[in-house]
Amino acid sequence: FNIITVTAFSTAPKGLQSLTMPHSVTEYYQKQASEKPNHSAFFSHAPDFNATLTWKEIWDIAQNMALHIQNHGLSPNEHVGLLGPSCAEWELTQLSTFLAGGVVVGLDPHDSIASYEFIIAKCGIRRVFINGEELFNKLFPLVDKYHLTIERMDIRQFKSTPVAKIFPAPEPEKIATILFTSGTNFEPKGIQYTHHQIVLTVENILQAFPEIPPA
Repeated sequence: FNIITVTAFSTAPKGLQSLTMPHSVTEYYQKQASEKPNHSAFFSHAPDFNATLTWKEIWDIAQNMALHIQNHGLSPNEHVGLLGPSCAEWELTQLSTFLAGGVVVGLDPHDSIASYEFIIAKCGIRRVFINGEELFNKLFPLVDKYHLTIERMDIRQFKSTPVAKIFPAPEPEKIATILFTSGTNFEPKGIQYTHHQIVLTVENILQAFPEIPPA
């Protein structure tokens, strides 16, 4: 199927020392947790999850969740679907999947089930994390057909305590995520982003908009 390689922000920002810059999304989070452990990173005011999380809490929860994902059979470079709105749970599930060695495939909660089926079939997705009962019911007709394992993005079950396991950092050019176009007029097209591209994009945005606090 069609995969588009994105080259935007493919070079380091002017004046940035590449030797000190993280080369993967997981290293970026780890660096923040190490240098600014008690700084607030996420603010969630959702009815079912009202909390503020620090960088260290995010890192520790993500490692515990990654260990859970690996213990439940995630294969290296396995494509994992994430279905839900943008929220703390989504971000932590994405980070956990990266740590566990998977590739995240975003599933838009507003897309049709036909679009989900196309993406699941093309990417060979067998595991989907969802956020919300309504989305679970929407995806349910595809569970048996594609032998899907469905898990909820419930980060509250994971402790914000360090784990003994060391998760190796992904290679910079490893695919981190695949995003699909809506496919309103044609078949959806997958756009792949490497870990390095995401980190460079973040650094470029922070340099272009210095008023945005880096933490």
